[in-house]
Amino acid sequence: MHNWVRFYLLEKDSSQRFDYKGFLVQRFNVMAAVKFSWGSEYKRSGSFLIGTSPEFDMALYTLCFLSRRGRSTCNIEINGCPMAITSHDLIQQGKLSKPTVKMADQAELPKITREELEKHCTADSLWIVFGGKVYDVTKFLEDHPGGNDILMEHGGKDATEDFEDVGHSSDARVLRDGYLVGILAD
Repeated sequence: MHNWVRFYLLEKDSSQRFDYKGFLVQRFNVMAAVKFSWGSEYKRSGSFLIGTSPEFDMALYTLCFLSRRGRSTCNIEINGCPMAITSHDLIQQGKLSKPTVKMADQAELPKITREELEKHCTADSLWIVFGGKVYDVTKFLEDHPGGNDILMEHGGKDATEDFEDVGHSSDARVLRDGYLVGILAD
């Protein structure tokens, strides 16, 4: 289980050898994802809820764990952010299970019309389509390695072809997925 309080405590204790390895990605100001190493272990993507208490997270994960076993998901929505919690029946350090939070399936994401997409073409609200999925990249403008002009050029449009032509890394694709806000309606 990941909680922002746990990450904070790990950061403060240098003996834990906790190190962020990737970007912090937010969705709906409710969920974030980071890459990190902890001791000799490396985690490509760990998600956590933002601003919740460890007690809330534990209650949520426990409810999902008790209501679903194996790899079935507990689909929920918090403040408009759809997510799926999966409990794994694993024994680690003598404890059973380690629930995780991940983004919900596409079927649960809102359908966004081209008309709505085209409204989001400014630095204050920048949406771009990749592979039929709509991403709000507004908060990524200043951090984009290729500069913000390339993102602005594709604002409110489908940038799938250009995105694929550049040959982005798997890390870039994981980062991109953190900005998913919907599916482009046909």
